[in-house]
Amino acid sequence: MEDCDVLGSSRSLYLYAARGAIVRRNKLHNGVQGWYNYNVSRGVDVEENDIRGEGPFATGGSYSTWGQPKVSRDIYTANNKYSEMIGFDREAFTSDGGGGAYFGAIAECRGERLTLAADPSWGSDDWTGAVAAIVGGHGMGQWRSVKSWSGRQVDLADALSIPPDSTSKITIVPAQLHYIFFRNHFRHTGVAVQLYGTAIEHIVAENDESGAGGFYAMALKYAGGVAPQLNVQFLGNMLMEGRNYRYGPDGRNNGGTSRVDVLSIAPSAVIGMVIRNNQLLGDTTLSIRSQQGGAITGLLVDRNRISDQRDLQIDPSVLSQVLVRQ
Repeated sequence: MEDCDVLGSSRSLYLYAARGAIVRRNKLHNGVQGWYNYNVSRGVDVEENDIRGEGPFATGGSYSTWGQPKVSRDIYTANNKYSEMIGFDREAFTSDGGGGAYFGAIAECRGERLTLAADPSWGSDDWTGAVAAIVGGHGMGQWRSVKSWSGRQVDLADALSIPPDSTSKITIVPAQLHYIFFRNHFRHTGVAVQLYGTAIEHIVAENDESGAGGFYAMALKYAGGVAPQLNVQFLGNMLMEGRNYRYGPDGRNNGGTSRVDVLSIAPSAVIGMVIRNNQLLGDTTLSIRSQQGGAITGLLVDRNRISDQRDLQIDPSVLSQVLVRQ
């Protein structure tokens, strides 16, 4: 889909189970109650589009896992413009698609085969390619793709490098893998890029925003699934105009600062994140937060430029797991 001009009364663009799709140089106008959506898609190239909200209820869109199989992965998003998105949840971009098959202990691990300690909730969904991640205990931070499943037995695509033990906590959730956001431009939205729930090895690099809320990463329990954030990087992004109207993924509708915001809510975890070389100009905030004992570990906050160092906010409870180097 190239060089089109699309006005949607609702969604301007919806792709389901796309493989190898290209969406390039289009003008996409989200309608009065509209958004855009890439659902259970993989290998997608989204470049040089102008995506704009038309009307007070128009919002942005998402890459989602509401479908079969439970996988969204390998999406390259670069040099797009997002603007005037102030309706509903206000995100220019968010990942979406909660739920999960299992969270708990592992009874046994032999190579690629795991035996879970309790019954999972497979239902009728296709879990091929879903994420199995160790989010607590021995071997924390590892993940593998699900190859097959039956009852309490799960076969992974590859064996875990560090075999889990009785202390390990595993979550099996829909996969959100390998998103790259590069040199996109966000103006007058509630949130520029929001990684909501599961995020595995995403890169958000050299994007800029003005009055657009900033960049959020939230690990939480979502629609019954324990959704972790593993090995995500925020690199060289710029927050240019700090104060924002109607912002934030947590429903706050008052004005406030744009921010780089990392949040973990128990029993989920943020593991191995890098926040490096970002510029936070004006009235902006860089915050690392944990709620209800959510785990944050192996996080590097490195050489970011913050206009007021008082606006670097890190929960005391996670300081031993976060390295800050300015």
